[in-house]
Amino acid sequence: MNAITVVITTFNRRERLQNAVESVLLETRVPINVHIFDDASTDDTEGYVTQAAAKDDRIIYFRNPRNVGSIKNYSQALGSVKSSYYVPLADDDLLLPNFLFDAFHILEAYKDAGAAIFLTEARNEAGSVVGTFPPEPEKIQFGLLQPRQLLRDWMSYGHCAWSSILWRRETLDFIGFPYLHTELASHLDFQFQIFCNFPVYFVNKPGAVYLLHADQSSRTSDATHVPAWSKVFTRMDRAIFKLGIVEKDEYLRLREIVQQRYKAVWNPLPASPLDYKRLVPTAALAGARLGDWTLAFSLLDQADEKRENPNVGLMHSILRCLRSERMTIDRLESELDQLRFGLAEADERKREAEGHAARALEDCAAMRASTSWRLTKPLRLLSGAFRDRS
Repeated sequence: MNAITVVITTFNRRERLQNAVESVLLETRVPINVHIFDDASTDDTEGYVTQAAAKDDRIIYFRNPRNVGSIKNYSQALGSVKSSYYVPLADDDLLLPNFLFDAFHILEAYKDAGAAIFLTEARNEAGSVVGTFPPEPEKIQFGLLQPRQLLRDWMSYGHCAWSSILWRRETLDFIGFPYLHTELASHLDFQFQIFCNFPVYFVNKPGAVYLLHADQSSRTSDATHVPAWSKVFTRMDRAIFKLGIVEKDEYLRLREIVQQRYKAVWNPLPASPLDYKRLVPTAALAGARLGDWTLAFSLLDQADEKRENPNVGLMHSILRCLRSERMTIDRLESELDQLRFGLAEADERKREAEGHAARALEDCAAMRASTSWRLTKPLRLLSGAFRDRS
Protein backbone atom coordinates (compact mmCIF):
# COMPACT_ATOMS: atom_id res chain seq x y z
CA MET A 1 0.00 0.00 0.00
CA ASN A 2 1.26 3.50 -0.84
CA ALA A 3 1.97 5.70 2.16
CA ILE A 4 0.38 8.88 0.78
CA THR A 5 -2.54 9.58 -1.53
CA VAL A 6 -2.76 13.02 -3.08
CA VAL A 7 -6.35 13.65 -4.21
CA ILE A 8 -6.97 16.28 -6.89
CA THR A 9 -10.42 17.28 -8.11
CA THR A 10 -10.53 19.13 -11.40
CA PHE A 11 -12.76 20.65 -14.05
CA ASN A 12 -11.52 22.26 -17.27
CA ARG A 13 -8.06 23.21 -16.01
CA ARG A 14 -5.80 21.02 -18.07
CA GLU A 15 -2.63 23.17 -17.96
CA ARG A 16 -2.88 24.09 -14.28
CA LEU A 17 -3.69 20.48 -13.44
CA GLN A 18 -0.50 19.37 -15.17
CA ASN A 19 1.58 21.75 -13.05
CA ALA A 20 -0.08 20.47 -9.89
CA VAL A 21 0.45 16.81 -10.81
CA GLU A 22 4.08 17.33 -11.75
CA SER A 23 4.77 19.05 -8.43
CA VAL A 24 3.56 15.89 -6.68
CA LEU A 25 5.42 13.40 -8.84
CA LEU A 26 8.75 15.05 -8.04
CA GLU A 27 8.64 13.24 -4.69
CA THR A 28 10.27 9.81 -5.10
CA ARG A 29 11.51 9.13 -1.57
CA VAL A 30 8.08 8.29 -0.16
CA PRO A 31 5.63 5.90 -1.90
CA ILE A 32 2.74 8.01 -3.23
CA ASN A 33 -0.10 7.91 -5.70
CA VAL A 34 -2.23 10.65 -7.22
CA HIS A 35 -6.01 10.25 -7.50
CA ILE A 36 -7.41 12.65 -10.09
CA PHE A 37 -11.19 13.08 -10.05
CA ASP A 38 -12.35 14.77 -13.23
CA ASP A 39 -15.86 16.25 -13.02
CA ALA A 40 -16.63 15.67 -16.72
CA SER A 41 -14.23 18.27 -18.13
CA THR A 42 -14.86 19.40 -21.69
CA ASP A 43 -11.27 20.43 -22.44
CA ASP A 44 -8.26 18.16 -22.99
CA THR A 45 -8.05 17.05 -19.35
CA GLU A 46 -8.95 13.44 -20.12
CA GLY A 47 -6.36 13.16 -22.88
CA TYR A 48 -3.58 14.63 -20.75
CA VAL A 49 -4.27 12.48 -17.67
CA THR A 50 -4.67 9.30 -19.72
CA GLN A 51 -1.26 9.83 -21.32
CA ALA A 52 0.35 10.80 -18.01
CA ALA A 53 -1.07 7.70 -16.28
CA ALA A 54 0.35 5.50 -19.05
CA LYS A 55 3.82 6.88 -18.29
CA ASP A 56 3.57 6.89 -14.48
CA ASP A 57 1.54 4.20 -12.71
CA ARG A 58 1.30 6.39 -9.59
CA ILE A 59 -1.50 8.30 -11.35
CA ILE A 60 -5.03 6.89 -11.00
CA TYR A 61 -7.75 8.62 -13.04
CA PHE A 62 -11.48 8.80 -12.27
CA ARG A 63 -13.88 10.62 -14.60
CA ASN A 64 -17.49 11.37 -13.78
CA PRO A 65 -19.85 10.65 -16.70
CA ARG A 66 -21.60 13.93 -15.90
CA ASN A 67 -20.79 16.99 -13.82
CA VAL A 68 -21.82 16.33 -10.20
CA GLY A 69 -20.53 19.56 -8.65
CA SER A 70 -17.37 20.34 -6.73
CA ILE A 71 -18.56 19.25 -3.27
CA LYS A 72 -19.75 15.79 -4.33
CA ASN A 73 -16.69 15.30 -6.51
CA TYR A 74 -14.43 16.19 -3.58
CA SER A 75 -16.24 13.77 -1.25
CA GLN A 76 -15.81 11.02 -3.83
CA ALA A 77 -12.10 11.81 -4.06
CA LEU A 78 -11.64 11.63 -0.30
CA GLY A 79 -13.63 8.39 -0.25
CA SER A 80 -11.04 6.79 -2.52
CA VAL A 81 -8.26 7.14 0.07
CA LYS A 82 -6.95 3.81 1.40
CA SER A 83 -3.39 4.84 2.27
CA SER A 84 -2.07 5.83 5.70
CA TYR A 85 -1.99 9.52 4.82
CA TYR A 86 -3.56 11.88 2.29
CA VAL A 87 -3.41 15.44 0.93
CA PRO A 88 -6.35 17.24 -0.74
CA LEU A 89 -4.54 19.29 -3.41
CA ALA A 90 -6.35 21.96 -5.44
CA ASP A 91 -5.84 21.55 -9.18
CA ASP A 92 -4.37 25.07 -9.43
CA ASP A 93 -2.03 24.77 -6.42
CA LEU A 94 1.49 23.35 -6.21
CA LEU A 95 3.33 21.26 -3.62
CA LEU A 96 6.77 22.47 -2.64
CA PRO A 97 9.80 20.14 -2.59
CA ASN A 98 10.25 18.17 0.67
CA PHE A 99 6.69 18.82 1.93
CA LEU A 100 5.47 15.24 1.49
CA PHE A 101 8.75 13.77 2.72
CA ASP A 102 8.97 15.98 5.82
CA ALA A 103 5.27 15.72 6.69
CA PHE A 104 5.36 11.92 6.31
CA HIS A 105 8.21 11.59 8.80
CA ILE A 106 6.51 13.95 11.25
CA LEU A 107 3.37 11.79 11.34
CA GLU A 108 5.47 8.65 11.59
CA ALA A 109 7.18 10.14 14.65
CA TYR A 110 4.04 11.59 16.29
CA LYS A 111 1.54 8.75 16.18
CA ASP A 112 -1.23 10.69 17.97
CA ALA A 113 -1.15 13.65 15.58
CA GLY A 114 -4.08 13.79 13.18
CA ALA A 115 -2.23 16.00 10.69
CA ALA A 116 1.04 17.70 9.85
CA ILE A 117 0.27 21.29 8.86
CA PHE A 118 2.66 23.54 6.93
CA LEU A 119 2.18 27.15 5.90
CA THR A 120 0.93 27.93 2.41
CA GLU A 121 2.45 30.63 0.24
CA ALA A 122 0.09 32.86 -1.76
CA ARG A 123 1.77 33.81 -5.05
CA ASN A 124 0.65 35.97 -7.95
CA GLU A 125 0.97 35.00 -11.60
CA ALA A 126 4.50 36.45 -11.69
CA GLY A 127 5.52 34.02 -8.94
CA SER A 128 5.96 36.63 -6.21
CA VAL A 129 4.91 35.71 -2.67
CA VAL A 130 2.17 38.12 -1.56
CA GLY A 131 1.08 36.44 1.67
CA THR A 132 0.59 33.20 3.56
CA PHE A 133 -2.14 31.03 5.01
CA PRO A 134 -2.63 31.49 7.91
CA PRO A 135 -1.98 35.19 7.20
CA GLU A 136 -0.13 36.02 10.44
CA PRO A 137 2.26 33.14 11.15
CA GLU A 138 4.27 35.22 13.62
CA LYS A 139 1.29 35.13 16.00
CA ILE A 140 0.62 31.40 16.03
CA GLN A 141 2.21 28.52 17.91
CA PHE A 142 4.18 25.74 16.22
CA GLY A 143 5.09 22.20 17.15
CA LEU A 144 2.73 19.56 18.55
CA LEU A 145 -0.49 21.35 19.52
CA GLN A 146 -3.43 20.02 21.51
CA PRO A 147 -6.98 21.06 20.52
CA ARG A 148 -7.17 23.88 23.07
CA GLN A 149 -3.96 25.54 21.82
CA LEU A 150 -4.71 24.96 18.15
CA LEU A 151 -8.31 26.18 18.15
CA ARG A 152 -7.42 29.43 19.87
CA ASP A 153 -4.98 30.31 17.09
CA TRP A 154 -7.15 28.83 14.34
CA MET A 155 -10.19 30.89 15.35
CA SER A 156 -8.15 34.02 16.09
CA TYR A 157 -5.93 34.17 13.01
CA GLY A 158 -7.56 32.15 10.25
CA HIS A 159 -7.91 28.66 8.84
CA CYS A 160 -5.17 26.66 7.14
CA ALA A 161 -5.03 26.01 3.40
CA TRP A 162 -5.80 22.38 2.53
CA SER A 163 -3.00 21.85 0.05
CA SER A 164 -0.28 22.07 2.70
CA ILE A 165 -1.83 19.62 5.19
CA LEU A 166 -0.94 15.93 5.32
CA TRP A 167 -3.85 14.21 7.11
CA ARG A 168 -3.86 10.84 8.82
CA ARG A 169 -6.32 8.35 7.30
CA GLU A 170 -8.10 7.92 10.67
CA THR A 171 -9.47 11.45 10.39
CA LEU A 172 -11.73 10.32 7.56
CA ASP A 173 -12.96 7.39 9.64
CA PHE A 174 -13.74 9.83 12.44
CA ILE A 175 -15.82 12.18 10.27
CA GLY A 176 -17.51 9.52 8.16
CA PHE A 177 -18.67 9.68 4.55
CA PRO A 178 -19.82 12.02 3.05
CA TYR A 179 -17.04 14.21 4.40
CA LEU A 180 -18.20 17.57 3.06
CA HIS A 181 -21.66 18.73 4.13
CA THR A 182 -21.66 22.50 4.11
CA GLU A 183 -21.02 23.71 0.55
CA LEU A 184 -18.31 26.37 0.35
CA ALA A 185 -17.85 26.28 4.13
CA SER A 186 -16.92 22.58 4.05
CA HIS A 187 -13.18 23.22 4.33
CA LEU A 188 -13.76 25.15 7.55
CA ASP A 189 -16.17 22.55 8.89
CA PHE A 190 -13.77 19.69 8.08
CA GLN A 191 -10.81 21.32 9.79
CA PHE A 192 -12.81 22.26 12.86
CA GLN A 193 -14.08 18.72 13.41
CA ILE A 194 -10.58 17.28 13.24
CA PHE A 195 -8.93 20.01 15.29
CA CYS A 196 -11.45 19.51 18.12
CA ASN A 197 -10.53 15.85 18.47
CA PHE A 198 -6.92 15.35 17.35
CA PRO A 199 -3.62 17.01 18.21
CA VAL A 200 -1.71 18.22 15.15
CA TYR A 201 1.89 19.11 14.39
CA PHE A 202 2.27 22.64 12.99
CA VAL A 203 5.44 23.42 11.01
CA ASN A 204 6.77 26.94 10.51
CA LYS A 205 7.69 26.64 6.83
CA PRO A 206 5.72 26.55 3.57
CA GLY A 207 4.59 23.26 2.10
CA ALA A 208 2.45 24.39 -0.83
CA VAL A 209 1.69 27.33 -3.12
CA TYR A 210 -1.74 28.90 -3.55
CA LEU A 211 -1.79 30.60 -6.94
CA LEU A 212 -3.73 33.82 -7.44
CA HIS A 213 -4.93 34.00 -11.04
CA ALA A 214 -7.68 35.39 -13.21
CA ASP A 215 -9.44 32.09 -13.92
CA GLN A 216 -9.96 31.02 -10.34
CA SER A 217 -13.30 29.41 -9.66
CA SER A 218 -16.07 31.98 -9.55
CA ARG A 219 -17.96 31.36 -6.36
CA THR A 220 -21.02 33.41 -5.63
CA SER A 221 -20.83 34.88 -2.16
CA ASP A 222 -24.23 35.92 -0.91
CA ALA A 223 -27.06 35.13 1.49
CA THR A 224 -27.79 31.79 -0.18
CA HIS A 225 -24.84 30.45 1.88
CA VAL A 226 -26.43 31.39 5.22
CA PRO A 227 -27.89 27.88 5.89
CA ALA A 228 -24.52 26.24 5.22
CA TRP A 229 -22.63 28.60 7.50
CA SER A 230 -25.31 28.18 10.14
CA LYS A 231 -24.59 24.44 10.13
CA VAL A 232 -20.90 25.14 10.66
CA PHE A 233 -21.50 27.40 13.65
CA THR A 234 -24.06 25.00 15.11
CA ARG A 235 -21.50 22.20 14.97
CA MET A 236 -18.87 24.49 16.49
CA ASP A 237 -21.16 25.43 19.37
CA ARG A 238 -22.07 21.83 20.15
CA ALA A 239 -18.51 20.55 19.94
CA ILE A 240 -17.03 23.27 22.13
CA PHE A 241 -19.61 22.92 24.89
CA LYS A 242 -19.69 19.12 24.74
CA LEU A 243 -15.93 18.67 24.83
CA GLY A 244 -15.18 21.67 27.09
CA ILE A 245 -12.18 22.64 24.97
CA VAL A 246 -12.28 26.33 25.92
CA GLU A 247 -14.29 28.25 28.48
CA LYS A 248 -17.65 29.66 27.37
CA ASP A 249 -16.68 33.33 27.65
CA GLU A 250 -13.49 32.80 25.67
CA TYR A 251 -15.29 30.77 23.02
CA LEU A 252 -17.95 33.45 22.48
CA ARG A 253 -15.20 36.01 21.92
CA LEU A 254 -13.45 33.71 19.43
CA ARG A 255 -16.75 32.90 17.75
CA GLU A 256 -17.34 36.60 17.12
CA ILE A 257 -13.91 36.85 15.47
CA VAL A 258 -14.78 33.99 13.11
CA GLN A 259 -18.17 35.55 12.31
CA GLN A 260 -16.59 38.85 11.35
CA ARG A 261 -13.91 37.13 9.28
CA TYR A 262 -16.36 35.21 7.09
CA LYS A 263 -19.30 37.61 7.18
CA ALA A 264 -18.52 38.86 3.68
CA VAL A 265 -19.22 35.36 2.31
CA TRP A 266 -22.86 35.20 3.37
CA ASN A 267 -23.71 38.88 3.87
CA PRO A 268 -24.52 40.27 0.38
CA LEU A 269 -28.09 39.98 -0.79
CA PRO A 270 -28.37 37.61 -3.77
CA ALA A 271 -28.70 39.12 -7.23
CA SER A 272 -31.90 37.15 -7.77
CA PRO A 273 -34.25 37.52 -4.78
CA LEU A 274 -34.85 34.34 -2.81
CA ASP A 275 -38.17 32.58 -2.99
CA TYR A 276 -40.36 33.81 -0.16
CA LYS A 277 -40.39 30.33 1.39
CA ARG A 278 -36.61 30.58 1.80
CA LEU A 279 -36.47 34.22 2.88
CA VAL A 280 -37.93 33.80 6.37
CA PRO A 281 -35.88 30.76 7.51
CA THR A 282 -32.73 32.28 6.00
CA ALA A 283 -33.42 35.51 7.89
CA ALA A 284 -33.92 33.59 11.13
CA LEU A 285 -30.61 31.75 10.70
CA ALA A 286 -28.75 34.94 9.74
CA GLY A 287 -29.87 36.71 12.91
CA ALA A 288 -30.16 34.01 15.55
CA ARG A 289 -27.28 31.77 14.45
CA LEU A 290 -24.83 34.08 12.69
CA GLY A 291 -25.58 37.29 14.58
CA ASP A 292 -26.02 39.20 11.31
CA TRP A 293 -29.12 41.19 12.23
CA THR A 294 -28.74 43.70 9.40
CA LEU A 295 -28.97 40.91 6.83
CA ALA A 296 -31.79 39.23 8.75
CA PHE A 297 -34.04 42.28 8.63
CA SER A 298 -33.12 43.04 5.01
CA LEU A 299 -34.32 39.56 4.06
CA LEU A 300 -37.50 39.98 6.08
CA ASP A 301 -38.17 43.30 4.37
CA GLN A 302 -37.92 41.49 1.02
CA ALA A 303 -40.38 38.89 2.26
CA ASP A 304 -42.72 41.58 3.53
CA GLU A 305 -42.71 43.26 0.13
CA LYS A 306 -43.81 40.01 -1.48
CA ARG A 307 -46.72 39.77 0.97
CA GLU A 308 -46.96 36.06 0.28
CA ASN A 309 -46.05 34.76 3.72
CA PRO A 310 -48.47 35.59 6.57
CA ASN A 311 -45.77 34.74 9.13
CA VAL A 312 -43.38 37.49 8.07
CA GLY A 313 -44.74 39.99 10.59
CA LEU A 314 -44.53 37.39 13.35
CA MET A 315 -40.95 36.56 12.38
CA HIS A 316 -40.10 40.27 12.45
CA SER A 317 -41.36 40.41 16.04
CA ILE A 318 -39.56 37.24 17.05
CA LEU A 319 -36.25 38.38 15.62
CA ARG A 320 -36.59 41.79 17.22
CA CYS A 321 -37.17 40.07 20.56
CA LEU A 322 -34.15 37.85 19.98
CA ARG A 323 -32.00 40.83 19.08
CA SER A 324 -33.29 42.74 22.11
CA GLU A 325 -32.54 39.79 24.38
CA ARG A 326 -29.09 39.42 22.87
CA MET A 327 -28.39 43.12 23.42
CA THR A 328 -29.66 42.83 27.00
CA ILE A 329 -27.45 39.83 27.63
CA ASP A 330 -24.47 41.65 26.17
CA ARG A 331 -25.17 44.68 28.40
CA LEU A 332 -25.56 42.50 31.50
CA GLU A 333 -22.38 40.62 30.67
CA SER A 334 -20.57 43.95 30.28
CA GLU A 335 -21.89 45.15 33.64
CA LEU A 336 -20.93 41.83 35.20
CA ASP A 337 -17.42 42.18 33.82
CA GLN A 338 -17.19 45.68 35.31
CA LEU A 339 -18.44 44.35 38.65
CA ARG A 340 -15.90 41.55 38.56
CA PHE A 341 -13.19 44.08 37.78
CA GLY A 342 -14.33 46.28 40.68
CA LEU A 343 -14.37 43.31 43.07
CA ALA A 344 -10.93 42.30 41.89
CA GLU A 345 -9.64 45.82 42.59
CA ALA A 346 -11.29 45.79 46.04
CA ASP A 347 -9.72 42.42 46.81
CA GLU A 348 -6.35 43.74 45.72
CA ARG A 349 -6.69 46.82 47.99
CA LYS A 350 -7.78 44.55 50.86
CA ARG A 351 -4.75 42.33 50.36
CA GLU A 352 -2.49 45.39 50.28
CA ALA A 353 -4.01 46.73 53.54
CA GLU A 354 -3.68 43.34 55.21
CA GLY A 355 -0.07 43.23 54.07
CA HIS A 356 0.65 46.67 55.52
CA ALA A 357 -1.00 45.68 58.84
CA ALA A 358 0.97 42.45 59.01
CA ARG A 359 4.22 44.25 58.36
CA ALA A 360 3.37 46.87 61.03
CA LEU A 361 2.71 44.12 63.57
CA GLU A 362 5.96 42.46 62.65
CA ASP A 363 7.79 45.78 63.10
CA CYS A 364 6.17 46.30 66.52
CA ALA A 365 7.08 42.80 67.63
CA ALA A 366 10.66 43.28 66.48
CA MET A 367 10.90 46.63 68.26
CA ARG A 368 9.55 45.20 71.54
CA ALA A 369 12.05 42.39 71.35
CA SER A 370 14.95 44.81 70.89
CA THR A 371 17.43 45.74 73.70
CA SER A 372 16.68 49.47 73.48
CA TRP A 373 12.97 48.83 74.05
CA ARG A 374 13.71 46.85 77.24
CA LEU A 375 16.20 49.45 78.60
CA THR A 376 13.78 52.33 78.11
CA LYS A 377 10.85 50.57 79.81
CA PRO A 378 11.37 52.42 83.19
CA LEU A 379 11.29 55.76 81.40
CA ARG A 380 8.01 54.84 79.68
CA LEU A 381 6.52 53.84 83.05
CA LEU A 382 7.59 57.14 84.69
CA SER A 383 6.20 59.06 81.71
CA GLY A 384 2.90 57.29 82.17
CA ALA A 385 2.81 58.03 85.88
CA PHE A 386 3.40 61.76 85.28
CA ARG A 387 0.60 61.83 82.74
CA ASP A 388 -1.78 60.17 85.24
CA ARG A 389 -0.99 62.80 87.97
CA SER A 390 -1.58 65.66 85.63
